[in-house]
Amino acid sequence: MQAFINPIGLERIGWRYYIVFCVLLVVFLSITWFSFPETKGYSLEEITAIFDSKDLCVKDQWPVKGGASIKGEMPETIHQEEV
Repeated sequence: MQAFINPIGLERIGWRYYIVFCVLLVVFLSITWFSFPETKGYSLEEITAIFDSKDLCVKDQWPVKGGASIKGEMPETIHQEEV
């Protein structure tokens, strides 16, 4: 889609189109930064608990099964593999 819009924008407003493009990049970056939870350093089970909860994760408050949440540190998860 954007490949079709870029030539039209450059033709109509010239070099100022790059300003529009940079503003859109800042908007997309801010939405991503403030909307998506950080997943670095968490196990897959912890990430699943965050994304499967009914409410979003709030700082120092972790979702647990059933949509409830607990305060403080993330509880230890038990990972058992079947042989």
